[in-house]
Amino acid sequence: MFGFDIDGVLYPWHELAYEWAIEALHEDISFDDFWRKGGFVSQNEGSIFLNNMVRNPLLYNKRSIPPYIVDAAWKISDIFEGKICYITSRPAGIEADTMSWVHRNKLPRPEMIFFSKNMPKDTIVKEIGVTHFVEDHHKYITQLEPIVQLYVIDMIYNEHMKLSTAIRVNDISDIPALIKKGY
Repeated sequence: MFGFDIDGVLYPWHELAYEWAIEALHEDISFDDFWRKGGFVSQNEGSIFLNNMVRNPLLYNKRSIPPYIVDAAWKISDIFEGKICYITSRPAGIEADTMSWVHRNKLPRPEMIFFSKNMPKDTIVKEIGVTHFVEDHHKYITQLEPIVQLYVIDMIYNEHMKLSTAIRVNDISDIPALIKKGY
C-alpha cells in the first residue's frame, strides 16, 4: 500500500502559511528564510504565531491541487492497484473540510483518509500495511524512514536531514518512474 501525507506533499500548505504570515506580520522575508529561520523577532513569538496559524481552517482548503500532482497520484494508485491512503496530522476540527477538499480535487480513494491526531503516523502505517510513503516533515521522516520505502519532498525545512534509505524528490510526479525502476 502507498501512503501520502497531505500538507507539503499534495497541498501547498507551507506556501499559504508563508503568504498569510507575511501579510499578518507585515514582514519582508523570503520563503526560504521564513521556513529556515522562523521569520520572527523571537522564537517564542514565532511558536505562538505558528500554533495559532495551524488552527486556521482557511489555510487547509484555499487552493486546489495542481493537475500534474493529481495525475501523479492517480498513476501511483494505478501502480499499487488502488491500494493507497492518506495520513495527515491536520488539527482536529477540520476533518469534514479535508474530506470535502479531497473529493473536490478528485484524488483517488478519497475514503482512505486517516487523521493522526490520536495515533502516531508510524503506528497507522504499520497497522494498515503501508509499504511506501511520501512525506515532507522532519518529525515524520525520522519516524517512517526505518519502516517503509520513504520518498521525501525536498523542502527548505528538511534539507538539513541526512537520509539513509529515503529518496528525495521534487514532488510526487517524480515517484511513478522511481517505483517502476524498483525504488
